[in-house]
Amino acid sequence: MATDPTVFVRIGAAMAALLQADPPIAEGRVWRGRQSPIAQQTPSAVVIRIEKSAGQRADVADGPIDWATDYQIELYARVASGEPPEDTVDPLLREAFARLSGAGPALGLAVEDILLDPRIAWDYAEGSTPQVVATLSVRVIHRTKANGLDPWT
Repeated sequence: MATDPTVFVRIGAAMAALLQADPPIAEGRVWRGRQSPIAQQTPSAVVIRIEKSAGQRADVADGPIDWATDYQIELYARVASGEPPEDTVDPLLREAFARLSGAGPALGLAVEDILLDPRIAWDYAEGSTPQVVATLSVRVIHRTKANGLDPWT
């Protein structure tokens, strides 16, 4: 039995579309939930992961559930020889932050806001094609129906 994806998956897809919109922020594609490494020939890419969700039921029968869902936006960049890793990933970080800031209502899906956590994790991978990853934490505030995981309408 095929079913529509939950609002959590749909919000991740909407954020991916926003980051892929012309011009896309990365030279590679934007993936959701990717677990395998980014190919060495890919100069830059984005991976969106759902981290966790917490809901609060309304105090009325059949009222909505208000959610705070945390996503991780991983921004990958290959480092050119002799370049500082931070300089390579910094344009991706700046553009992702700008596109997601205040974009909540534009996503639809009963999204009230996208809160960009003041938290960014940096990771570096050595090798023949060094890579740097900046992971931006994002909290999406949204609402679902009381009896399911579809957006509140």
